Order: sequence, then C-alpha cells, then structure tokens
Amino acid sequence: MMTRITFRLATADDVDSMVYHRHAMFAEMGLGDEETLSRMNTDFRVWALDHLANETFWTWFACDGDKIVCGAGIYRLDWAPGPTDGYLPRAYIYNVYTETDYRKQGIARRLMEHVLNDLRERGIRTVGLHASDFARSLYEKLNFIASNEMQIILS
Repeated sequence: MMTRITFRLATADDVDSMVYHRHAMFAEMGLGDEETLSRMNTDFRVWALDHLANETFWTWFACDGDKIVCGAGIYRLDWAPGPTDGYLPRAYIYNVYTETDYRKQGIARRLMEHVLNDLRERGIRTVGLHASDFARSLYEKLNFIASNEMQIILS
C-alpha cells in the first residue's frame, strides 16, 4: 500500500533536516570524510539560513505525517540574459534525498514533479542539477537532459 505523502515548504526551523539530508546524500555517495562533511554541515547551515532569509533558497519536503521522508532544495539563480531565453531566473536543485525506508515508492519522483510545478508557477523555466548515478534515471524520466557545462576548480 502506498504511503500517504504530503508536501510542505521548509522553514528556518527545518535547517537541521536540510543539513542532515545533504550530509547523508554525500556520505552515501562516498564523498568526503567525517572532517570535511562536518565542516560542510557547519557552512551549509549558515548558507541555508542566509539564503532562506533572502528567499533565494527554499526546500520542499515530502512528509509521512509529521515525518520528513524526502527533500529537495532549490536555489534561485540570477542569470544574465541569453540569446535563447532573455532574462529569466534559473534554478538549481540541491540535496534531493529520500530516507532509506521510503525509497522505491515513487516519493522522490512525486516530490520532483511538485518542485517542477512550483518552479513553473514562479516563472522559472531553466532548471539544473547534478545527478548521482543512482538517481540519473529518475531525472531522465522527468525530461532532464545532460548539458555541455564544463567546470574548473581554481586553487
């Protein structure tokens, strides 16, 4: 039987859940060690609270009753106009994480559909994310496509 799931926007009071999801996501992917993940937790908490306050970052949760079982953070990017889209804000999706006991039930997909509808309502048309190997098929089914973005980490 499918669990009854509801969706709600996170508040600053939910920052511990956001930090937990980010930590668990990276730990499960084998990225970072206890020291770097602990530092990330501290820095992300400050970043999230700051960006929640200025409304450039928000998180949607999927809940089973009062229990948060899945989450997705969204960061609104102030993007320069381009030749194909003019000035439109863009969004980047972070920290998509589902609690272990709630996986393989379609909850992450339902949450992502909810997030994409929310973004449409906000006038955001271009959305990016980094997909783990585990979640890539979910995003492909939602019509995300690989892009030609390149990256450099400056030292």
